This record gives sequence, structure tokens and C-alpha cells, in this order.
Amino acid sequence: MVSKEVVEYIEKIGIDKLYKKMGKYFNIVDEISDNLIEGDLLDEYQLSYFHDRLQGIYGKFYPIAQVLASYIQSTKANTKISERSKLEKYRPQDSTILNAQSDASVKEVDNYYRDFNSYAQVAQQLAIGCQSRLKRLTVDKGLKGVGFTGEVGKVETKKYQQTFTEKDFNDEGWVE
Repeated sequence: MVSKEVVEYIEKIGIDKLYKKMGKYFNIVDEISDNLIEGDLLDEYQLSYFHDRLQGIYGKFYPIAQVLASYIQSTKANTKISERSKLEKYRPQDSTILNAQSDASVKEVDNYYRDFNSYAQVAQQLAIGCQSRLKRLTVDKGLKGVGFTGEVGKVETKKYQQTFTEKDFNDEGWVE
């Protein structure tokens, strides 16, 4: 969703509906987190699958979180302006009241913003963790030469050991 679509969705349908629409992705992040906590025998295919899903979820949550942050700022500013215009005379202590009113106007959206933002960060960190574990598994398999699925570098080998016969040395040492 682009920012304009998110704002329209919030204003026409409601933030709670957007949250419910994205609910399955919150659950996926929780499930993957549980698998990573409990699953010490994850193979590279599972880790790759988790990594791809987490990257996709991050791609959904992060833009929504950023739009919500912008929406919160603009709504707070608009609320302060409209409430200040209602005052006959502005006093310095009115600033506190205006801040409280503007905070109250975005309270619900702010709670949803925190969820989207925190889950976007969690998805990003879990994806990085999957990537690290995946790399470690691939390198370990490559070093062991067992079930390696990564790229194999072309390494040139040289033969250092030589076979010697009795003609190559005498009683005093090597023949020169």
C-alpha cells in the first residue's frame, strides 16, 4: 500500500480494520520467532523460507508504520491549530492543554503505529538472524564437504608431498 492508500484506508474504513487485515502477518512473525527460539535443528531451506517471509512482512509493515507516524504528526498539528483558533486569547499555559488535546486526538492511531513499527523492526532483526545462520550453515557444510548447496570456488591445489627412495639419501643425510 502506498501512503495515500493507507491514509484513505484509515479515514474511510478505520485503522482497526487495517490492523485486522494485517493480523495474519503479525501471527507469522510470532510463529517464526517461536521456531527460531525452539528450533535448533533448522536447515538452510527452512531458514531461507523464514528469511523470505520476514523480508516480505518487513516490506509491508515498515511503510505503513512510516505513514502512521506522518499521519500522527499532521493530525496533532491540525488539532493544535484548530483548538488554538477557538481560544479568544492565547495564554502560555494553554500550550499544555493544546498538547494534551492533540495527543488525545491520535491516541488510537499511536497505539497501532507502535505495533506496526515494533513488528517491522522485529521482522528485520529476525531476517538478519536467519541470514547469519544460513550463511554459517552453508559455510560449515562447504568446509565439511557434506550436502553443500552453495557456490563452490575453484581452488587450485599443489602437490607438496614427494616420495623418496633410498637413492635420495645416504648414511650421512640427503644426497645433494
